[in-house]
Amino acid sequence: MPYPNEHSARLRAPGGFSKKAWRRTKGGTIYGRIKVPSAIGIIWGKLTGRDKPSDPPIPQALRFPISSWGRSSERAKQWLRGKNIKYIKFETASPKKSESASAQESIDLKPEQLAFRVNGMEIVINKLGGNVNAD
Repeated sequence: MPYPNEHSARLRAPGGFSKKAWRRTKGGTIYGRIKVPSAIGIIWGKLTGRDKPSDPPIPQALRFPISSWGRSSERAKQWLRGKNIKYIKFETASPKKSESASAQESIDLKPEQLAFRVNGMEIVINKLGGNVNAD
């Protein structure tokens, strides 16, 4: 799922990591040799079964805030290529909140309805429970 304010490069699938051993840093060194500037967030985790305090964390994802890297993802991807960092998935930051809000405002909803978007498709459902008057 794209984040609204940052691009994300997934280095490893999160399913192989322990659920209790996550942290985030601003910059650092990954893979023992690649310097990551503080303008990039590093999501660290410990692999399942290797989550003792003495076990080292490994990078799971890199996050590129649009405030530093811009709304276009090209600079972030260029940085990854320049450092020869392979990723399994890259997600560009989602549209600004105002862009999403204006798109949702185009749906004419009744008070008892909810609307959301999934893969560009608008879905409208009726709320369950409560005192809903049918028109």
